[in-house]
Amino acid sequence: MWLNDLNETELVTLAQERDVNAHRGMSREDLYKIVLDEYEGELPQRPVNKLRTKIMVYVNDHWKQVSPTISCPARTRSLTACHNCTDIQAVECAILNDKVFKAKASPETNDA
Repeated sequence: MWLNDLNETELVTLAQERDVNAHRGMSREDLYKIVLDEYEGELPQRPVNKLRTKIMVYVNDHWKQVSPTISCPARTRSLTACHNCTDIQAVECAILNDKVFKAKASPETNDA
């Protein structure tokens, strides 16, 4: 199977394109099933994904102000842009910009 030729990062990335809640802690077999649309059930939302969405909502709500300073995947303005970053990168972004996000976060994302 062609999936056997993928390293872990490639496999997880492919799986996350199908389900953003796929993660490195899953077995290769489960990741294969996700990529092949054979996974049964629903994966629980990962807390870091709520954070990623919160970041992108903020970026989109304040695009004029933040666009000159952004050099990461958030430049695409896609709500899933932060899913291209590692969990650590997303958390670091939130920590470094914590006061900004808390002060101006959209009401629907305040629980993240």
